[in-house]
Amino acid sequence: FDILSGTYQEDVIIDSIPGSSSINTITFQSQSGNWDDVIWEENQNDFALNLITLNNSDYITFKNISFRTTDFTVRRIFSLNQNCNGINILSNKLNAISFFDTPAYAVNSDNAQTTDLKINNNIINANFGISSNTISASRTQIINNQINAAKGIILNNHDSLQIENNNIMVGVSLVFPDYISGLAISISGCNEYFKISKNKISSLGSRFANSGCIIIDSSICQNSVIVNNFLYYGVSEQGGFGLSISNSSGINVYYNTIQANLGLSGIGSCTKFTLASTSQCNVKNNIFGGVRTSFNNSFNSSLVSDFNSFYFTPPITFGYNIVYNGTGYTNL
Repeated sequence: FDILSGTYQEDVIIDSIPGSSSINTITFQSQSGNWDDVIWEENQNDFALNLITLNNSDYITFKNISFRTTDFTVRRIFSLNQNCNGINILSNKLNAISFFDTPAYAVNSDNAQTTDLKINNNIINANFGISSNTISASRTQIINNQINAAKGIILNNHDSLQIENNNIMVGVSLVFPDYISGLAISISGCNEYFKISKNKISSLGSRFANSGCIIIDSSICQNSVIVNNFLYYGVSEQGGFGLSISNSSGINVYYNTIQANLGLSGIGSCTKFTLASTSQCNVKNNIFGGVRTSFNNSFNSSLVSDFNSFYFTPPITFGYNIVYNGTGYTNL
């Protein structure tokens, strides 16, 4: 479907389409190939919650289109429901900002099952960027996106996951309300394998919310990697963290740079790398710099840590360089 240049106010529900497959795909795209030529926004007379609802939809691509909410009723640009396979959201602009009590999402799925979801090469401005609380998902790709949000990427129960080459800025500028934490990437229950690579992340907290770059929880993996990422965050009154891994296994942390800086009053707690109740973890060739605690290690087994640079900026009264099983050390 080649869409002519213009502004379209349409709330769309797409159900299962007979005959669609990995060979017979369906594409909605701007005819010109320029995303600024086609504006797709909500119809305020419909009072719909979603701009585009996908129910049991397979092998559909949305390409080179500008999608936006108008802060009326729509709270999700894309809503994936039930079983959705082969959905591609490629090279679009997604603007999902709400100033009401309920935040807006660029891409959202709840209790769905997805396979081969690709969200690549988009510009996303949203309260919440990509939120996928699925029953199960496999082979999800989130690559080469620019994400400006209060919360960036929140995923549960995704296997074989790639998050690569994204530029993610989260924090107070798009937080509504301002007690939502500036969390860039959160993964829970993602098993088998994931790769978080070459992302540039900046996270700022607020007076009422902490900052955070990457959090991994309850993920039993096979040689998953967090590699070559640049993480920067500011410490607010509520604190902040760079990378946190807990209740997981089989994760390699290589060649990352994590920098913490004081933001606002900067009196909250701050740890650049927290590792808790995790096994088979390799931490090598990383740089942990800036204020407060560099590495907090507790109750881990099979930890290999070598060739890392741990340094921190005073005041020392707010933390230690290394905390190992509850005991703090200013140096090694």
